Amino acid sequence: MPNVKILIAGSSNLGNAGKGDVIEVVPSVSDWGSGTVTPNWVRLVITNVPGATQQIAEDTVREYLQAWEDEFLYSEVAGADAGKQRYRVEASPEIANDFDLATKLEIRDNILTRFDGTLANQSQTHFEFDTYPSLPLDEIAFEINQIAYRRFCFSEAMVDDALASVNPGEPVEFSKKKSWVNSNIIDKLKS
Repeated sequence: MPNVKILIAGSSNLGNAGKGDVIEVVPSVSDWGSGTVTPNWVRLVITNVPGATQQIAEDTVREYLQAWEDEFLYSEVAGADAGKQRYRVEASPEIANDFDLATKLEIRDNILTRFDGTLANQSQTHFEFDTYPSLPLDEIAFEINQIAYRRFCFSEAMVDDALASVNPGEPVEFSKKKSWVNSNIIDKLKS
């Protein structure tokens, strides 16, 4: 079975990432990069990832990390002023109830800014906005996907243990079986 490389934030000084956040899947054909060293980064190789090919294994992990993005529904709704269109962005109950207020506002404000929209209505599970001209719904979905919310992370203690074995400026890389990752990854919407 293939191995998959993921990059983990080693500190909270990385913009919108927190210490322990899973940042990205690193393609097997790519090097880690010379800048992915301590104290900012921890490199993890997940072994025994199911997949007929390396690409399928990497895509499986990537889809798992981005699954929250599929929890949104997008639709056109009535009620906009003449010449405008109203859109509704609605989250599943799991996402709507578990996202913190700051993340909800970030999603909403990003959409409003990106599409020069005006907030028309909002609740715990959705918001509606008016804009001109009409937009394909997949453009709204694309924008939400760009927010880069980090739903999954590892404990700060695990990161500290990994960082303790090397000096600042050196890479720290370790390998763990998929079963270990499944047992130790934290879903921030369920914790």
